[in-house]
Amino acid sequence: GMVGGRGGCRTRDDVLTIARHIAMMSDVELAGVEAYEGLVVTPDADSDAHLVTAYLDMVADCFTALQHEALFAEGRAILTAGGSAYFDLVARSFVAQGSKHILPVLRSGCYITHDNGFYARLLQSLAARAAAGQAPSLQPALEVWATVLSRPEPDRAILSAGKRDLSFDIDLPVPRAHFRVGAMTAPASVDDWAIFQVSDQHAYMRVDPADDVQVGDLICLGISHPCTTFDKWSLLLEVDDDYRVVAGLKTCF
Repeated sequence: GMVGGRGGCRTRDDVLTIARHIAMMSDVELAGVEAYEGLVVTPDADSDAHLVTAYLDMVADCFTALQHEALFAEGRAILTAGGSAYFDLVARSFVAQGSKHILPVLRSGCYITHDNGFYARLLQSLAARAAAGQAPSLQPALEVWATVLSRPEPDRAILSAGKRDLSFDIDLPVPRAHFRVGAMTAPASVDDWAIFQVSDQHAYMRVDPADDVQVGDLICLGISHPCTTFDKWSLLLEVDDDYRVVAGLKTCF
């Protein structure tokens, strides 16, 4: 664990103390080392990368010390880290260990759907670093569709989705497309509407008074930080390019 973070040992000595104690036990084996570097997020991407690299160096040093004392169980020892912000730096650190006795495991999860906010920005930083080669090209795949419930003021539309339905912990959702049943054959992209507030069951969207937004229209909302949308839906609907439902995905979140 990192200083000021969540759980986990803070020093190499603590790691060794616990591992040596495990080695004396008959019913527990030390399988590997787990770390998480994703708590480091500030507006300074270069500083973040430096801090994460220093943390991963400490993790690698602990892992090497455990190997040196033969404290792992027989077989390949697991070395795992990697949130969705710095998996490039983790991959580079793992490769540097260069041992066939290591089972490296990346735990990045948000790549599954990506997003339109937090991780989209972090992917830009990852691409700029190019720490482990060319960055992957990820596309946002998680959408929440809402209905326009009212146009109470000329520059405002109220939508049928709120805090109970979508992520709002880092960024508010982003309107991406507009569809009107019976009048449009496919959703039309939008880029000048904005969600400025959400309540439990509603989202407040700012529009131009001249925009053609009617009660009953459907609005596609892109989200930021997919984890906090996953936990609101026990079942996600997988759709094809024409928005035909092709499968149901249990989140088990």
